[in-house]
Amino acid sequence: MVKEWSQRGYESTVIASRYVDFRPKPPQHLIERIVEFLKEKYQGDLSLCLDVGCGSGQCSVLLSPHFEKVLATDISCSQIEVAKSQNHPSNIEFRVCPAEQSPVEDGSVQIVNAGVCAHWFDLPMFFKEVDRVLCSNGVVALFSYGPPVVFLHPTKSEKLFAALKFFYSDRLGSYWASGVKHTENEYADITIPYPDFVREEVWKEEKITLAGFVEYLTSWCSYNNYCKANGDSAGQEILQEFTSNVQKALETTNDPQEIELHFKRKYFLLMAHKP
Repeated sequence: MVKEWSQRGYESTVIASRYVDFRPKPPQHLIERIVEFLKEKYQGDLSLCLDVGCGSGQCSVLLSPHFEKVLATDISCSQIEVAKSQNHPSNIEFRVCPAEQSPVEDGSVQIVNAGVCAHWFDLPMFFKEVDRVLCSNGVVALFSYGPPVVFLHPTKSEKLFAALKFFYSDRLGSYWASGVKHTENEYADITIPYPDFVREEVWKEEKITLAGFVEYLTSWCSYNNYCKANGDSAGQEILQEFTSNVQKALETTNDPQEIELHFKRKYFLLMAHKP
């Protein structure tokens, strides 16, 4: 029997710390696109943004210059504790609560944002809550990125991708919670229930050392589920296996701190105005 892993996979203090240290920040132009989309129909003051599933607050910080206040919420106490410990703008308030129940008044919010998290929600309940809190012509925006990245290398891109795919699917495939299927199909099965619903894509190029990329892998809930099931030493073994596979792909024995990976990541963005 296949174990069903919890959708709430980011609640320990260790994972929350890894999340803030190693998770990629969304591109600034993605956030600006969401605000631009809001202003296509909404003409009032930007008094309140609700950033649900905020994690350690990466999106909240990017949204804060556009609003009088950003209320950033997450169901994980550990994520909110880590978020509060960071240096963040004074107009952000962090609160512990689920995305499906927000401590705001009816029709008081201009944007409800859910960055890299909607795939873990009870979506029917979430959209019901979105409809309650959004003002007329307010926007709900959901975005995430898919597990694969596109490696940018003159000759080794396919081999690098194969190394990552082996780690993602063969080593960790059975340790992902079911919500990951939404990111694997780029939210194609999620529809925002408003008439002007749109989907867009945003790409971001990144450079990171192999050592840094491995640290990012330790923030995956599937990796931490693997360690729960098999022990931390087994987790270290598959990280070393991935490191070795990348070194083989690049035909190098250089230290992972000296190996730079250049890749691009696709963000898929879903938006709609409340009528």
